[in-house]
Amino acid sequence: MQMKKTLVPATPRYEKSLVGRPLRLPTHNYGWTGTYLVTLRAEPYAPSFEDPALRRILEETWQALPRPFPGLMLDTLVIGPQQVQCILSLEGNTNRTITLGRVVEAFKSLVAVAWLAHLEQVRAPGPTPPLRIWQRSYSERALQDEREIEEVRRALRSGTLLVEPEES
Repeated sequence: MQMKKTLVPATPRYEKSLVGRPLRLPTHNYGWTGTYLVTLRAEPYAPSFEDPALRRILEETWQALPRPFPGLMLDTLVIGPQQVQCILSLEGNTNRTITLGRVVEAFKSLVAVAWLAHLEQVRAPGPTPPLRIWQRSYSERALQDEREIEEVRRALRSGTLLVEPEES
């Protein structure tokens, strides 16, 4: 008896995620000039972002992020125990178009590589900490105007980490 193979088409990023919500807005161009609130979450068993070494890596990587991305402007970074939230702006009129996805991907990758290098360097005795830091995806919200940017900035600086709206 021969088994029939079924091809499953690749799902574009803007289609539904596993929980049924779109991951990205299908009509939004993430290479346009815009300001975004981005939320990155840690894996459930990842080290806490309150670890001093990991926190330093997060902050240094954030500050260095504009170097490879001309047109990227950093605003606010807030590091919680299991999530990072930031406001950043993209200037779409540069010679090299950048997208929000590329910036987030680079940030997550650079932090993970630096963290693994740190773990290799210290080689602390005891159980090995989990090597994965980030959850696969991230959430973003396009901020529409200066008033909304200032409201979000104030909420982040006051320690009020914003929560994603519940699905209806």
